[in-house]
Amino acid sequence: MKGIDGVEVDPPLPDIRTAIIARITVPHPTNTILLRCELDALKFKEKSGLPFSSTNEGIHHACGHDGHMASLLVALRYTAKHRDQLRRNVIFCFQPGEEGKAGASKLFKAKPDLLDHVDECYAIHFMNAAYPGTIALGKGAVTALTSSLAISIEGKSAHCMMPNVGVDANFIGCTLVTQLYSLIGMKVPPLEGATLVVKQVAGGGTVAKALTASTRKKLEASIKGLIVDENEKSFAGEDFCEFSERKPSCYIAVGSAPADSIDPSNKESKFPLHSPFHKLNEEVFKTSTKIWAAIIFT
Repeated sequence: MKGIDGVEVDPPLPDIRTAIIARITVPHPTNTILLRCELDALKFKEKSGLPFSSTNEGIHHACGHDGHMASLLVALRYTAKHRDQLRRNVIFCFQPGEEGKAGASKLFKAKPDLLDHVDECYAIHFMNAAYPGTIALGKGAVTALTSSLAISIEGKSAHCMMPNVGVDANFIGCTLVTQLYSLIGMKVPPLEGATLVVKQVAGGGTVAKALTASTRKKLEASIKGLIVDENEKSFAGEDFCEFSERKPSCYIAVGSAPADSIDPSNKESKFPLHSPFHKLNEEVFKTSTKIWAAIIFT
């Protein structure tokens, strides 16, 4: 970027050195806007089969962030090339750590004055739930801010034939799971959106004992009756709210699904976000480039 005429690049920031802040300014700007994209990948093996698949084992750009970077970099180059037509100052923000690493929060801690003279913020996210040419906008919050926690439960070991002398951490954990799920209904007002998902419970195996074969069969049938299939619903997590809580902002979803990859019966994608098979339809760049140009030069 430093080699692009008319582009100023801020010095590296402490504690978040992979962040890149680039600026294109004009002598008498009408206003200043910030365009943001994410940098980070996810920690699992890529299985997209693309010739340019990740060469870093166990690392995969499965949320489209590589596409977001490419799109914003094209916008930066185009803006620099047509700077004589520019009427506003533009800040290009390449932000690391969006995937659960509080990257936006760290960015503002490292550079609290980032938005001091910014009037509006924008971000684009590719979505494989729709085909290229589709643009989705919404008033108010359109993505969720994600928090995570880990809980450790300490039990007391005992032989399974004398559970009364021990403390069953598994039982406590299972009870806690049901209590956690009840929080949404009990603590969150019905018109406010929230989800809570227990993603993993780690513990010992399950042991069932009975004095007779018939009792054992009844117990096994009862256990099987408790096991059901359930489709998990979740909100897309996104830390762009760190920008939108500070300045008027717009978050734009752009369709990027490969051809014939959406099942018409249930609208599910064969290559969803956060999947090892995730891939983009590169036609999406035509749409995203037009959006960035319209925002920058309007």
